[in-house]
Formats: sequence, C-alpha cells, structure tokens
Amino acid sequence: MNLVEVLGLIATIISISSFIYYLIRRKTPTKIKWREAEKAATIIVDKMITNNYKPTLIFGIGRGGAIFGSLISGSFGHIPLLVVDRNYKWSENGRTEELNLQLNLPITFLHKVLLVAGESHSGSTMRCFVNYLEKIKATSIKKAVLFLEDDCPIKIDYFGLRSANNKILMPWMSSSRYLRSDRVSTLSIRPKDNYKITVFFVRHAQTYSGEDIFTGRNDYGLSIKGITEALECGHSFISHNIKNIYSSPLGRAMKTAKIINDFIPEANFNENEKLQEINYGDWEGLSRKNIKKTFPKLYASWENDPISNIPPNSETPEQTLNRIKFFLEMIVDNFFGSENVEIIAVSHKTLIRILHTFLLNDSLSNYRKYNISNCQRTKIQYDGKKWILSDEN
Repeated sequence: MNLVEVLGLIATIISISSFIYYLIRRKTPTKIKWREAEKAATIIVDKMITNNYKPTLIFGIGRGGAIFGSLISGSFGHIPLLVVDRNYKWSENGRTEELNLQLNLPITFLHKVLLVAGESHSGSTMRCFVNYLEKIKATSIKKAVLFLEDDCPIKIDYFGLRSANNKILMPWMSSSRYLRSDRVSTLSIRPKDNYKITVFFVRHAQTYSGEDIFTGRNDYGLSIKGITEALECGHSFISHNIKNIYSSPLGRAMKTAKIINDFIPEANFNENEKLQEINYGDWEGLSRKNIKKTFPKLYASWENDPISNIPPNSETPEQTLNRIKFFLEMIVDNFFGSENVEIIAVSHKTLIRILHTFLLNDSLSNYRKYNISNCQRTKIQYDGKKWILSDEN
C-alpha cells in the first residue's frame, strides 16, 4: 500500500468516526450545567448592552423563563421580572395555548420587553406570548432563550447556547426535585361522568434483536414471528370501536401500529413521543451478558433497586412515569365527554410495566416484576375521576 492509499484510508476512517460521533450526539440528550446557564445569561446581557437594549421588563415563560430570566436580571444588576405560565389543550390539529394570567401592566414597563424561555421548539408558545404583549401595547419586544435549536422556526434575538441536538436537559431538570406531577393532578379531580375512555396499551411485536437486548431508543425490525403477532393483534380489534391509534415514534412500534391500523383503516393514526421506551443510556444495544461483564457492580445494584441505580446517561423511571401521565392527561383533555371512546396506544415493555405500577398504586421500584409479552394488550379505563386497570386484559 503506497502513501496515497494510506492517507486515503486514514481520511476515510476519520470521516466515518466523525459521522458516528455526530449520530451519537444527536441521540444523546444535551445536559446543560448551571455554570453554562450563568455564562449564557452573561453572553445575552453583553449582546444586549452592545445593542443598547436594556429591558424595562423581563417577561418569563413558565419555569424555564423564571429561572433563566432571573439570571439575566441578576446579570444586569436589577430588571423587573414577571413570570406567567400557560395552559394548553390538545386537539387533532395539535396544541393550542393561552396565558394562565393576563394583566394590565403600567406603560412604563412596556417600553422594552425581553421575553425569556428556556428553549423554543415549535415556536407556538413564543407566538402566544408575543401576541399578548402586542395586545397590551408593548413598544418593543425581543426574544431570548437559554438554548437555541438550529431548526427553531421563529426568530430568536438573543441566545446563550446553540446546537442541532434538540434533546435538552436544563440544569434544573437534573435535580431529583424536578417533578411535573402538577400536570396530572387534574386526573383525580375531574367531575364524575357516565362516559368512559378506554385505552388499550399494546407492546410492539417481536423484533429480531431478541429479549436479552436492552434496546431502549435503538431500533430493530420486526421478526417474521413479530409480523404474525401484529397481524393477530390487529385482527383482534376488528370488533372494537377504535377511533384513534397512537404510536411511539420508534420503528418497531410504528410498524406494529400500522399493521393494526390496516385492520381498522377508519382509525386516525397519531405518532406520540411520550410513548417511547425508556432511554437506557450507555446500556442501549447491549445484551444482558455484556452489561453484567462491563458494569458488574452497577448491574447488580440495578437489579436490586432500579430506581436508585440507573444506567449512565439514562432516563429515570420517574421521568418515564411522568411521560405516561402527560399522555393520559392529553387523552382526557381530548376525549372526555365523548361517547364510547376506544383508543390504542402502541408502546414498549418497560413503559407499560411502569404504567402498571401507577395504576395498581404499587411502588415504582417494583416495575420489573410485571411481565409484558409482545403484542400483549393492557386495557385501562377512565371513569371520570381516575384511570383504572380493567379486569378484561
């Protein structure tokens, strides 16, 4: 092999390595540290001073706006800070939002308003708040976020950090005290009604990876047996009045859901990221045997207590449970009061195990004791007050 060929080989290896690293970075959540958030606030303040834009009011959106807005205010020395959260409702056309609180603010505060959020995904929340500020006659409105995604669809005037990775963990999200149970409190206080909502949670069909792999957010195609399981599952729903099918965006769940949908083509098909499998972090794609060998102490501790001993860079079971509760609240908001609602939600083994602990009021640490086979149906119903596990599973 001559020198040119050697250099070509080295260049190829570097290119492949760079591409693999890029893919890993896209899949791995970006964890922002507190010192990075503080530095981001300083960067934004420096840019605003350069632009001669000193706000008369910092208007924070929700929790992220409150925390990051206070960092910006502190970096300025002192700027009045007002924080307002928003309500939202889900519909077939997506999410609609409105402010929880609307105030008639003194005009002296509205000369230069800085609208602050942790990050902006679709831009709908930002637009909602901008419309409100314009309505109350704010003279100038600038938008700032701690973390700006490369594909953010709206113009952001100031940002501290930027990346193409849209999987973000803000500093406060790494705390064990960061809970979002307030999103699901309405499940237990809604008025009693004669209408019921039925949701069939279905684990995806068998894949060719085998049961001994911690698949998580990785993906494998359905095996021949898995396709047969999905066909049988779809056939079992023909006599039901299914109007909507929701699926995890992961390929094995989507394929299962679409096969089921072929048997009930009148049902609306919806992709929902809240139904994704738990993220196993550094254990993803590894077999149980490899994990025992590579992480012997952690694996033994995880088997005894999967709540306190999670895989490196993984999602916690509590975070998965919060996703489930969020999904169920969305279902109640969309369909409560409609007659004879039956829904299919195609998801994954661990998520459905955690669902069982929630419905049976069991300790979350016991979730692994529930065995969920491929294409197994878990039927739950909302009785107007709470979700219950049906005896008809």
